[in-house]
Amino acid sequence: MAIETRLTPALIAEYVSKGYWTDVTVGERFNQIVRTFPQKTAILDTQRRITYADFGRMVYRLSVGLHKLGIRRGDRVTAQLPNRVEASATYFAVAKIGAVLCPVVPYYRGAEVRYILEHSESIAFILPDTFGGFDYVQMLQEIRPGLPDLRHVVIVGEVIPPGAVAFKELTAEQSGASSTPAQAETPARQPAALKADANDPLVLMFTSGTEAAPKAPIWTHNTIHNCMSYNAGFGFTEKDTLLCLAPAYHAFGLAVGCNVILSEIGATCVWMDAFDPEAALRLIERERVTVALGVPPQLMALLNHPSLKKYDLSSLRVFITGAAPMPSEGIKRLRAEVGCGFITLWGASESVAGPITRADDPPELAATTVGRAGSPAVELAVFDEKREKILPTGQPGEMAVRGPFVHVGYYRDPELTKRSFHPDGWFFTGDSVVIDERGYVSFVSRIKDIINRGGEKISPREVEEHLYAHPKVLAVAVVGMPDPRLGERNCVYIVPRPGQTVTLEEIVSFLLGRGLAKVKLPERLELVESLPMTASGKVRKIALRQDVARKLEQGL
Repeated sequence: MAIETRLTPALIAEYVSKGYWTDVTVGERFNQIVRTFPQKTAILDTQRRITYADFGRMVYRLSVGLHKLGIRRGDRVTAQLPNRVEASATYFAVAKIGAVLCPVVPYYRGAEVRYILEHSESIAFILPDTFGGFDYVQMLQEIRPGLPDLRHVVIVGEVIPPGAVAFKELTAEQSGASSTPAQAETPARQPAALKADANDPLVLMFTSGTEAAPKAPIWTHNTIHNCMSYNAGFGFTEKDTLLCLAPAYHAFGLAVGCNVILSEIGATCVWMDAFDPEAALRLIERERVTVALGVPPQLMALLNHPSLKKYDLSSLRVFITGAAPMPSEGIKRLRAEVGCGFITLWGASESVAGPITRADDPPELAATTVGRAGSPAVELAVFDEKREKILPTGQPGEMAVRGPFVHVGYYRDPELTKRSFHPDGWFFTGDSVVIDERGYVSFVSRIKDIINRGGEKISPREVEEHLYAHPKVLAVAVVGMPDPRLGERNCVYIVPRPGQTVTLEEIVSFLLGRGLAKVKLPERLELVESLPMTASGKVRKIALRQDVARKLEQGL
């Protein structure tokens, strides 16, 4: 089934005329990088170090292998892989054959993965046999019934269940194959009609938001290319070595750590598949890392590690964060104790570019804003509550962004797409902000009811929907409670059924049994007789957030 987008000939012509969109696909950009830097290290992970030439051959073989399985232009391929070479190879191989990647972070479990596979109508699923002590093959066996579209399973690892294919078989060298980087080209066996177009969908970036289930912004080849709008702040060159602490299949990691580094710049990417502060410090010293990409809790873990002074971190020029605020004291410590700059940015699964601070911005500015537009391609505006008028500088309202980097619609949700865009092309972010006379963006509050736990966005309604199935629960509301390290943690308010009571341990066990990811589990339980309601019958979550914040302040 073709994927419906908001692209029109007029919109395409506008961004082509401005030079933002071209007819070059991600796969073709990657080919050029392979040809330019064949002997340079492309990726280092916990398993291997690989040059661009060898990585290009791996991607080529995988694209041929996926095509032989029957995957064609527009087909959806879900992949749930940790930060290793295979994750990047899958992204570029899928791009080469014109298919569409549905990336899934490793910590998602059965409930989320089943939904993504079903909703995307994926015909293929690429996953590890095990990772981090979790058995993904068993998870697949539990959720596969009821997924009629899923025809191909590819396993990274040694445990290959009946009917599945080993990833290493798809990437094995073929007899008589050339050993030159030219193997990175589009497979010769692939019919020319299946070659991707730069405005074809490339990624369905499923994300939990305010809706009951994850939504999926659609990225095209041209959309993700315009993540380069951030490079005015990043300043990446081919001489950089990036340590990526963000998940490769998170919007942050995929757009920057994978796409920009490996197909736009030709730098080296160092993947960490499980964050460990001392291991990260060791990698920075050993690999002479110049840029690190992660969330504020990871940066604070590095700064607070007792072995910080043992390591030579002089190569590090900047630490880039997003998704959560960083205290100004932490930024000052980074500059004083490590001697590198700090960048924070605004980003979303719906937009691969936006405002960004600069490495030399004062700590107070970097701690209280998400910077200013990263390039002339980035347009920012603040709208009134009716989403009709653009407000003057300095007035709070809802931030909207416009440019060649914005998603082209929500997959299979034309109504949400229509609600999210102004007729003039502005995308409404759901964030209440103030933009000052210098163009710097400061947050006032979040309009969307999302919990931001250390940079991971959690949909309260998704958790609530699961808890309403609990036999002891009459009513439930999940809110964020303040946390000095992660920004927010999950707190659940529950009205028990008459004559019943329930414990936090019961709730956690119940949600784990339903396949919910651990990051989404409540960490505090408040039992109440009723939930505060508005006149229209909605839960007044602001009152609940104030209530738990007060209790935490009082040590209750």
